[in-house]
Amino acid sequence: MRVPNKPFALNSEETQVLLGSLLGDGCIGALRTGRRNCLFSENHCMAQEAYLQWKATQLRRLGSHIYIRSTRDRNNIGGVHPTIALWTRRWPMLTELRGIFYPQGKKIVPKDKIWELGLEGLAVWWMDDGSYHQQHRNGRLCTQGFTKEDNRWLAEHFFPKQFGLEPKVYSRHRGVRGSHSYLRFSRVETKKLVEFLKSLIHPTLRYKLGFVT
Repeated sequence: MRVPNKPFALNSEETQVLLGSLLGDGCIGALRTGRRNCLFSENHCMAQEAYLQWKATQLRRLGSHIYIRSTRDRNNIGGVHPTIALWTRRWPMLTELRGIFYPQGKKIVPKDKIWELGLEGLAVWWMDDGSYHQQHRNGRLCTQGFTKEDNRWLAEHFFPKQFGLEPKVYSRHRGVRGSHSYLRFSRVETKKLVEFLKSLIHPTLRYKLGFVT
């Protein structure tokens, strides 16, 4: 598909992928000096190459490209290892989303825009940040990048009203790094979640819903 040479309206698939990604691992960086617009990017380990390739296909009208690059371990223990990254071209609609998700420079839960998130977008969010714990048979959504207030709002307002799901907010203590919030779904709620998303999850990530290959 040829990349458009002028701004265009995002279709529903592109909107869902972007919303789910921005709630998850995706990023729209700050506008750089001399640039008119922002771009979208996302990084993953090589084990999720097929998933990121799928996401790049969904965003192909945005001029998405996949790159393999070397990344140094955060603690400088494991040395340098390859990672996979997705980058798009710069677009006005991405600049607009930057303002919505990063109004003060830090990513937030946009309490107006998030209501556009459907099951397809939730599936993308789950593929980015969700997990299934076989021992407890429950699902967890990693949301530590958001404030405790945002997490409570998601659990008490957004998920019940938008999807009929009722997760609870939990905190995980990480030593000197402090505590991080996440959303935990009970066994009953996880069963409902799996039914919602099982047909929307990329084949390589079905383990995130408890399916063992």
